[in-house]
Amino acid sequence: MAEAQARPPGFKQALLGGALAGTAVDAALFPLDTIKTRLQSRAGFLASGGFKGVYSGLLSAVVGSAPNAALFFVTYEFTKRVLKGFTTQDHLQPFIHMAAASVGEVSACTVRVPTEVIKQRMQTGQYPTTSQAVRSVLRSEGLLGFYRGYLTTVAREIPFTCIQFPIYEYCKKLYTQIYNEPIHPMQAALCGSLAGGLAAAATTPLDVVKTRIMLSSKIANGTLVGKHLDGFNQDIFIGIPYAQPPTGELRFAPPQPLNSAWGSRKAVKYGNSCYAFGPYTDNDGFVQSEDCLTLNIVRPSGYENQALPVGVWIYGGGFQQGVSARDLYNLSYPVQQSVMGNTPVIGVSINYRLGAFGFLASSEVLHAGDMNNGLKDQILALRWIQENIGAFGGDPTKVTIWGESAGGESVAMLLTAYGGKLNGLFRGAIMESGSSTTQQYLPVGAWQGQYRNLTKFAGCDKAADSLQCLRTAPIEKLVTFFNVTNGLGHTLIKYNPTVDGDVIPQWPKDLLAQGKFVNVPMISGANLDEGTAFGAGKVDTTKELSAWLTQSYPTLHKSTVSEILRLYPNDPSIGCPYGTGNLYSNKTFGLQYKRGSSIGGDIVMVAPRRLTCETWTKAGAAVYSYNWNQSDYTTPPQAGSTHFQEVVYVFDNPAKSFPQSKAAPIGPDPTGEKKKLADQISRYFMSFIATGDPNKAEQEANYPAWPKRNSNSGRPMYNNHEQVDTMAQLRYKMKGPIFTQFCWAAPLKSGVIVLAFINLVLGIAFLSVYAEYLTVYNYAGEQGMAVSGSTAILALDVIVHVFILISSLAALVLGFTGKGKLIWFWFGISYYVATVVAFIFNVVAAALSAGLIPAFIAALILDAIFFLYFALTAHSYYHVLLNPELETQLESMPAGQQGGYDPNQPYDPAYPQQQPPYGEDKQAYPQQSLQNHVQQPQPYQDQPQQPYPQSPQPQQQPGSYGAPAAYPQPQPQTPDLAQSPMPVPQQYPPVSPPHQYDAPTEQQPVQTAPYPPPQ
Repeated sequence: MAEAQARPPGFKQALLGGALAGTAVDAALFPLDTIKTRLQSRAGFLASGGFKGVYSGLLSAVVGSAPNAALFFVTYEFTKRVLKGFTTQDHLQPFIHMAAASVGEVSACTVRVPTEVIKQRMQTGQYPTTSQAVRSVLRSEGLLGFYRGYLTTVAREIPFTCIQFPIYEYCKKLYTQIYNEPIHPMQAALCGSLAGGLAAAATTPLDVVKTRIMLSSKIANGTLVGKHLDGFNQDIFIGIPYAQPPTGELRFAPPQPLNSAWGSRKAVKYGNSCYAFGPYTDNDGFVQSEDCLTLNIVRPSGYENQALPVGVWIYGGGFQQGVSARDLYNLSYPVQQSVMGNTPVIGVSINYRLGAFGFLASSEVLHAGDMNNGLKDQILALRWIQENIGAFGGDPTKVTIWGESAGGESVAMLLTAYGGKLNGLFRGAIMESGSSTTQQYLPVGAWQGQYRNLTKFAGCDKAADSLQCLRTAPIEKLVTFFNVTNGLGHTLIKYNPTVDGDVIPQWPKDLLAQGKFVNVPMISGANLDEGTAFGAGKVDTTKELSAWLTQSYPTLHKSTVSEILRLYPNDPSIGCPYGTGNLYSNKTFGLQYKRGSSIGGDIVMVAPRRLTCETWTKAGAAVYSYNWNQSDYTTPPQAGSTHFQEVVYVFDNPAKSFPQSKAAPIGPDPTGEKKKLADQISRYFMSFIATGDPNKAEQEANYPAWPKRNSNSGRPMYNNHEQVDTMAQLRYKMKGPIFTQFCWAAPLKSGVIVLAFINLVLGIAFLSVYAEYLTVYNYAGEQGMAVSGSTAILALDVIVHVFILISSLAALVLGFTGKGKLIWFWFGISYYVATVVAFIFNVVAAALSAGLIPAFIAALILDAIFFLYFALTAHSYYHVLLNPELETQLESMPAGQQGGYDPNQPYDPAYPQQQPPYGEDKQAYPQQSLQNHVQQPQPYQDQPQQPYPQSPQPQQQPGSYGAPAAYPQPQPQTPDLAQSPMPVPQQYPPVSPPHQYDAPTEQQPVQTAPYPPPQ
């Protein structure tokens, strides 16, 4: 009876209570919700981020929670009143509550589902920011993409509420009848907790289905049919698209997941090569096209009952050339060695956009959010692998990224991407001759002049939107321009990754210093004589060498150049190539050839490698370092163990090294000492991919263990002769999944219990806060104290949410149109103001309820968190992108002498100021005339790989290895393995020559999972 005398909350009370309760609960218990989402994801808990970044997606949740909760309770209360007008019979009351709750859920899901889609994809690491998530979904899936899982969500929420609310109402009424007194809010919350727990446990399977649908993109794409290689006993699937073709509207734009389906298609031919730039590239002989975003998979047969680790190869080429179809990158050989070493792995290689198509830079490109698309290609490929590699027998939680040269540099930048937020995409990294500090990172303004030249050449300089105009320009015209002016006119500055405040939020050396990287085990190394590929070439005097340094590294201050020349004495006997005495220091190669090679190699490769190794070792990661000193069979002696020499050994591949070379690069004898060394090195790498330790593979000889790097093994970075670094003290122990991937169809598994418990906690919190907020209007039965101020409070609440809505829409409009640098600064400030107003509202509400309620304290804490978050966001945004010094610095300097981020910074060997890009062709690209047009692409024949017979050494192009074309031809000679930094192999029975690709003998169908959006 007492309950019948109490006035239930009205329309305004339900609106206010639901909105405030939803916001407070979603914000306060967001980490639990993140853990639940990651447990439910198809990729598994650890692959989705584990316990890291549990507040990812909080903004989406906070923005959507208040209108979602308010809409539900308004609809619920209204529907309940309407239905009660038809009957007052007590036995029908539970059905009225069920019907009202069902209508409320259908209504609330119109707001809940879009925010859930964005929130859950951010929780699992698919996007680093809310804005990028919104824009990506719009681009790839349209408005309907925001409502993925709507029907499933409704199908889950209706039974949830049909179970929860009748039990909730029944428990309250039962309590009132038993104790004959009005129910207290805390007692009502306990009733709701019981009801919510039972409902959550019963509907968890549907909740898992809903989560997985929301985390997927538009559709599943179809079935892939590969071919079986009898000789290798492997199945291969090649030329698999992982993104929409980046053409038309998607040219110079981030990659988008596929949005079309096929029934069944063959995956037996490599895809197109991306456009490459330079006179001689790895891509010659391949069909070059914008439609090039494909990947290739090689898996060993006979492991169908176990999920294998995965190694993802990213090719090098100075970000100007490279293709995964290159025969030297045939993954069949290393995968074969992984099986022979009893550490079987699956090999994957990917294509990504090169040159300006992947790394166009200007203020227009920056504001459109379209910088560093080549890196975004790689990230989307890794997302595809997370979603689909399980269908090929791979384990998405055991992925290792692996690359050489620009590929190794890409691996390093993936480790620091978005400030180290790509955790979950990979668990290990291999960097051969490349790191994140290798590049010369120039501010965006340095590329503005080149962008103007491009738009003028393409006829887009008068367009209102020049970037949009470039997307419609003829591809032949763009390729012609990029081949002629591929960079800033400096030998070592081409279109390459640039700091954008997003994928590369800061200068990489600063990210490393701040610990903003993914801490995983790694292999990182460089070759002994890297400098012969990046040195000064034929220079005879210190003055000429100084001029070369100034021209090639414009980010180096004059005082830094002087200090470098002081540190590197003009003593040919200790120069690069090392161990050759005074050879090659003469008029033929240049009197300063060896000195310049030492400087170039240390700046570009050795110093960055040491910084990388030291950083990860200090962070407690297992680091395996090497300094390679073996050459392939075709390398001229004056080049020494130069750049790219280790690749043929790691791939254990007898195929050709360069397109113009016909000799087997590891020697004419497939069973000789160099082949044994190649087998050993390949197994080291495959063992690391499989286990995180290079020493787990079974070797056919008594090979010594590869020691870890010691954090105290620092040595001078110049004139570096070091061999393999010494062992670290802490050994890396493989950490298995904390939670297995639970199947929703098996409700008795422990994982479902964990999910149900999290749902229970969320339900308890929501109902508890909702009951507490209602005391604002019904505190201890004294309604009059609150009713007098309800109208003003409701008006204030509406104003707050209208302000939030307007600021959000303004920010989105600015983001889509690319206008206004201050978009996120404005958004952060506007939302902060809204939360301050909400805080004032809570104070008023607490005063009207004649006492401080727990929600007031929660609101105070939350508002403090919001203030700190947005203040830091605004501060970092200003210093990364809005600092006028970064934009005007280059403009104030003479042409050709533009400096980098801080040209007055003294030279620090441990942190090289800026580093140059490079290419595997080992020569400067000569300038061409604008009259020269692009060669017509040659069709590539999909043929089996064949070992190439030895043929005479071709003439070297001028400038290769920094030396003229006329050098003595090398004679075949037995390698001196005593000088090798790697363990020397022991004698063992000869290895049979690798088998060749055979004709298809059977088809292997694989059903791919839905494609995820890009990070």
